[in-house]
Amino acid sequence: MMAFQTWIRFIVLAWLTSPLFLCAQEQPKSTPTQQTTAARTFENPNAIEQRVINFLKNHPGVAPDSKLEISLNDTPTNLPACREVSTYLPGNPIKVTGTVRVAVRCQAPTTWLLFVTAKILTLQKYWVWADDVPSGTVLTGQELTERGTWTEQAPAGAESDLNFFIGKTLKQNTTKGSLATASLIKIAPVIAAGQAVKITVNGNGFKISTDGRALSSALPGQSIQVKMSTGQLVSGVAAADGSVEIWRP
Repeated sequence: MMAFQTWIRFIVLAWLTSPLFLCAQEQPKSTPTQQTTAARTFENPNAIEQRVINFLKNHPGVAPDSKLEISLNDTPTNLPACREVSTYLPGNPIKVTGTVRVAVRCQAPTTWLLFVTAKILTLQKYWVWADDVPSGTVLTGQELTERGTWTEQAPAGAESDLNFFIGKTLKQNTTKGSLATASLIKIAPVIAAGQAVKITVNGNGFKISTDGRALSSALPGQSIQVKMSTGQLVSGVAAADGSVEIWRP
């Protein structure tokens, strides 16, 4: 019996000191963190950007010739990859211009919500002088040529409506290529001092017309004081047709 036990101890000792056992003991085991990282894939920022671009290009409220600028500066780089994703605009606006925040929501296999900032630029036209035009010229529209630029980049004072200039008199010389602005136009007063005017008083649910006399001259849209037929002095706004409009709550 003693001989048999001695023999068993010898076999166990031989196995514990064998190269196979030592090799098995020395094999490194991957940690749970390493296993999770190896199996995890992350969302590609370029894919997110393309989703937002495709969404905005197909949105009925975005003009077809718009230019899109997408900002991913605040986008996390460790978002889990998404299989089921939806893209939408909070509030569902009908017309989409300027700077907006587009929501990107993942529904599977994990859930997350991301907001991407997008700037939507549209082409805006303005007018410049096609040639040198002298002061006193009554404009027909032929003196102007159209130029286009993206919104937020148009020069200050740019005028987009050609009809604004037609029939107006130029009050100073202009040079070819310079910007056509309202400040260059001679606008005659629509009401002269002492002129008899029609006064319209507008209020909540009522409209009253009466006569009066202007105490000063006024351009369209300017404030003016008038004396009513009753002798009362009131202030109103000069309309393009030479009347005076007064608004009451």
